[in-house]
Amino acid sequence: MIMRFFDFEVTPNWWLCVFGDMPENESDVNDKIKDKFVIINSDMPNARDLLIRQLREENFVMTGYNIKGYDLVIANAIYNAFTPQEVKIVNDLIINPGCAWSTKEHMRLQPFAKRKLRGICYQDLLDDNDGSLKEKEAILGLNIMESSVDFNKEDLTEQDKDEMTYYCKHDVYASMYYYLKVMKGYVKNKLAIGRKFGIPERDCYMCTNANLVSRALGAKRATFPDADKKEIELPSKIRQYCYDNLPSKVIDKIRNDTNPFEIDLFDNKAVRLYKGDYAQMTIYNDNPLSVARDFENKGAEWVHLVDLEGAKDGTTPNIDTIKEIVKNCNLFTEVGGGIRSMEVIEKYINAGVDRVILGTAAVNDEEFLKKAFIF
Repeated sequence: MIMRFFDFEVTPNWWLCVFGDMPENESDVNDKIKDKFVIINSDMPNARDLLIRQLREENFVMTGYNIKGYDLVIANAIYNAFTPQEVKIVNDLIINPGCAWSTKEHMRLQPFAKRKLRGICYQDLLDDNDGSLKEKEAILGLNIMESSVDFNKEDLTEQDKDEMTYYCKHDVYASMYYYLKVMKGYVKNKLAIGRKFGIPERDCYMCTNANLVSRALGAKRATFPDADKKEIELPSKIRQYCYDNLPSKVIDKIRNDTNPFEIDLFDNKAVRLYKGDYAQMTIYNDNPLSVARDFENKGAEWVHLVDLEGAKDGTTPNIDTIKEIVKNCNLFTEVGGGIRSMEVIEKYINAGVDRVILGTAAVNDEEFLKKAFIF
């Protein structure tokens, strides 16, 4: 079967989907392949039919990053002949389930935020994986491209649409590149298991490794009375040892709290990105120092800081905030995000940071890595 990569972009009055087929010669996967991608958007006559035809074409595996959680749900909304406005509501419900009761339309469409398009074969590159596509792009040395267009903008210009199309084509290309460099062996392994145990090829693509192996072994789901319990119970043999050798607040944090001691910084604010998308950013605290202090009060001994602006351009726009955290908190501080030069490393070390985290540069620039290691 042929891998067909795809990705959606959704705005209040317009949606877009880009498709790219894996070529027979995998060496042809380069920037030029974007010119061969198929573009379908809601402005086109019969856009719904064109989209479904691409998605359900025989002998193709629909492939993308987090498609089970997002793209296949958007595709199902379009399949149900939703207007672009309704598709945007489904989009918002996926990203922020808390908005389900904001309007009558949100309440009506809420069930569709969990329904995938049926009748297709697909491979989700997020299976047995985590993190965002943008993180993968950075690690692989790809350009971390993003659109400057507001995804909530209602009156898109043709220039806006062209920019979003360009951005979407890059994400499809990035998914294709990520598959070749990282996920191809994983998928081949699943298909090999299927051949060995007589599992249909379509099912192998759509299963996670865990589901596929359990199916091959004939495993059955077991239930436990504490299956939904979030608090971790320490075994009696090690409980006292743990409390004797670790601060009790740290142990309680590990046992009860799923949030890491991490702060993502943008414009000197503590933020979170949805799927690594800078256009879908949530500011959860205007004062990152107060977040770090809260971590410290909960027993944290270290904090991981990520400069999201630095990740894009290799600069240090949030260094003043980082200095404040170092100065006012008794925490081991590590910083990551776009550290690609000795100058930036020196700035952070001189600011009092205990450790810097190298990403893409450590893979792409061996000389820089050697200098950084010695430093």
